[in-house]
Amino acid sequence: MQSLWLICRDTKGQWWSTVNIITGNTVSPWAKKQDRVILLFEDDEQVDKVMHFLSEVLERTETDKKSADPVAFVMDVLLPEATVYALRAVYSISLDKAKEMYMRGTEFDSR
Repeated sequence: MQSLWLICRDTKGQWWSTVNIITGNTVSPWAKKQDRVILLFEDDEQVDKVMHFLSEVLERTETDKKSADPVAFVMDVLLPEATVYALRAVYSISLDKAKEMYMRGTEFDSR
């Protein structure tokens, strides 16, 4: 299975969604959530790569709307958005199904 990091980096729809959220053209459903971010990546290295990528996108996107706390914005808003788009691509499911999967979090096998 392709890593979530590669899909976050290479998914065109994800890219435009991220830019639209940064510029304020789209309101992210994650922007007002008080829940913690659910991480579904295979390891910390992938999370670091995605965080770095999203931070670069935030930094390079021209907008009048700058976040007071860029790290929190990436962690709380852009990372969940990127994860949902990656899940959609990995599992070939709809965006709504990917959001449901994200909200369920990891499911462990009881074996």
